Amino acid sequence: MTSSQVVAVVDDGTVGADLAVAFAAAGFQVILAPAQSAIQISGPRQRRPVRSLAASSPPAQGNPMAGWARIECIASLQGLPPNTAMVVEAAVGTLNAKIATLRAIEANIDSTAVIATAVTDHSIGEMATLLAHPGRLVGVRFFSPIASSSVVEVVRGPDTANATMHAVAGYLRAIDKAGVVVKDMPGFITGRIGVALSLEAIRLLEDDVADAASIDRIMRDGFHYPWGPLTSTDLVGLDVRLAMADHLHSAYGERFRPPALLREKVARGELGRSTGQGFFTWDGDIAAAPPSSAQPLVPAPIDVTRGA
Repeated sequence: MTSSQVVAVVDDGTVGADLAVAFAAAGFQVILAPAQSAIQISGPRQRRPVRSLAASSPPAQGNPMAGWARIECIASLQGLPPNTAMVVEAAVGTLNAKIATLRAIEANIDSTAVIATAVTDHSIGEMATLLAHPGRLVGVRFFSPIASSSVVEVVRGPDTANATMHAVAGYLRAIDKAGVVVKDMPGFITGRIGVALSLEAIRLLEDDVADAASIDRIMRDGFHYPWGPLTSTDLVGLDVRLAMADHLHSAYGERFRPPALLREKVARGELGRSTGQGFFTWDGDIAAAPPSSAQPLVPAPIDVTRGA
């Protein structure tokens, strides 16, 4: 593996922009391409265009401006260069839309190139069987914001080749990430635990137990949960979280039934950071939330020496 190799990132959202910056800062030539599946997704999902690269999360290493200079944006997957060594596909969509994107990628790269799909709980094994070269496909789950995490969940399908696993491990090391390999099961690790926490936090909000800022503060400061589950959902995208919950609900039953509030927000187009409104209001990467409603445990002292 050399930095002269081309890494392509296929996505229309903030994750794709952040990944492009991370790989470019590590010295790779990076192609940022739009997702084929984006035109096939119906419903309220209307994300903002990919942010300017200068506004993406700061690279963890290297010269930021030199990194951005190594990124080229192309208009379609047909523009992927023939020397592309790995494609990271991070688009959101239905299984059929994702497969259509993967097939379009495969049709435009060399047979030896690796395809790493950012899984949202779709089976790697099921998707791989529909590709011409099943052994090249591997699942990856990055944590948002990209620059703040040091680990990536790597999902090995039944057909994923050893060479693919070795290559992906090398690319992850190049951007200072450690890969943790998991089995190809619905939800994997992060999906099952992360979605369960987020859904319960949304139910707390539905039940008016506390406001969003208070729920996240308890989880963040009490349990040391980064950002809190509601902020995390805003970062991931409410539409992504809903799709994951629906998938896990069908696989594991009622414990993963999505709350009505989540469906309502997605229907209104309140998808989180990418649209500027989710459980919090966002100004770029900054969440503006009303002050916590948490009340002090002890009332303010009363001066009993003064008259009523």
